[in-house]
Amino acid sequence: PVNAHWRCLFAFFAFDSCVPNANQYTIQQSVDGYDRLRVGMTASIRPGEWDPNDLKFYAYDVPVPGTAKFSVQYRVRDGT
Repeated sequence: PVNAHWRCLFAFFAFDSCVPNANQYTIQQSVDGYDRLRVGMTASIRPGEWDPNDLKFYAYDVPVPGTAKFSVQYRVRDGT
């Protein structure tokens, strides 16, 4: 189930442990009062902005037979 104010656009399968040639990605939720998620190859260590209890997954960043390509878009918070 998706929480209120969120819509599920797509889903994908990832690995929960390291597999050959896959990269580790980190997902963090903001703790500053804004509904934001951060996806990166490293965790942010900025105190008070991102939850340190992050989720990690492993995925390929190059084409592999039987996989699908997804893009992640972002918006920089500019105060508007």
